[in-house]
Amino acid sequence: MSAANSDHTFCACLLDLKKEAIVGVDGQSIALKTDDFIGVHNLDNREFHLLIAKGQSNSTLISAFALFQEDTNFVRRYDPQTEEISSLPIDPLTEDNLSRQIPGLTSTSRLLEYSQIVSDSGVQNWKMQTKHILSSNILRVRGITSGEKLIPGSYEQDDDNILPNSSSRDGNANQDGRYVVYPPIPVVDSSLSIWKSRHTGTKRYLHKLSPTERTSLFTNDSATMIANRLFQDVLQKYYEKSWETMLGDLQLSYTFFLYLNCFSSLEHWKDMVAMICLVDAKGIRNQAEFYRGLIPVLHSQISTIDQGFLEVGQCL
Repeated sequence: MSAANSDHTFCACLLDLKKEAIVGVDGQSIALKTDDFIGVHNLDNREFHLLIAKGQSNSTLISAFALFQEDTNFVRRYDPQTEEISSLPIDPLTEDNLSRQIPGLTSTSRLLEYSQIVSDSGVQNWKMQTKHILSSNILRVRGITSGEKLIPGSYEQDDDNILPNSSSRDGNANQDGRYVVYPPIPVVDSSLSIWKSRHTGTKRYLHKLSPTERTSLFTNDSATMIANRLFQDVLQKYYEKSWETMLGDLQLSYTFFLYLNCFSSLEHWKDMVAMICLVDAKGIRNQAEFYRGLIPVLHSQISTIDQGFLEVGQCL
């Protein structure tokens, strides 16, 4: 592997992409003007990055990779047989030759500067949108390692399985890459009994509870008390009692929804927002640090959504 630069930067290389293919980095993209494109250099290895390749005219997603804390240059190659970027590293000889070429290509159209794709304002927006992803433990909790190829996922309404976006279960085993698995999130509608809820995440969550835990929920008198209990339970079970890890999950799932068109990430994010918003004033005071951090996170996310996309009925 070729080493990253001593100034905390590295190169992200996607070989053999064709002219007019779309390369996206950290929420911004550019159409390639050459058939001999190599990659993007000067990515900060202290930040979380999302590298995306699409077909011509910003159409079909080809591949996506999460990059963070890279101590070597990242290199992958487009596979014309699968029409995707391969998840496998290139051979050592090609990588060694490439590492020797990179210093002489930094001022050419073959190797773009990070700042040529991501503007100064784009950098600040991205840092805000991903602030808690790298500073928390969410990447470890979700089992994501740097350089992994990510696949958009979806889930069956009556099934616990998170599946890659595919019309066939049989084809999922042959997918090149991994998809993020999310836990079920309960959302309590105060106008209904929790046990009559038709919400998929709530049903899946209740199904996983032990008899003792279910009995404990039955003893609560109001939906708001239940909502507070469920928030605390989710924070403890799924996020190791860390409010920042929960915020990191909000940012990670939203980022994957927005840039990977990942349905399971959208559903998880909506369920999380709904659950969080159903906590009453007492519950908010008990988690004041979390809710102080939540306000700028939601503000940065909602500002990127088209007006009318998020209606109350869609979230709950």
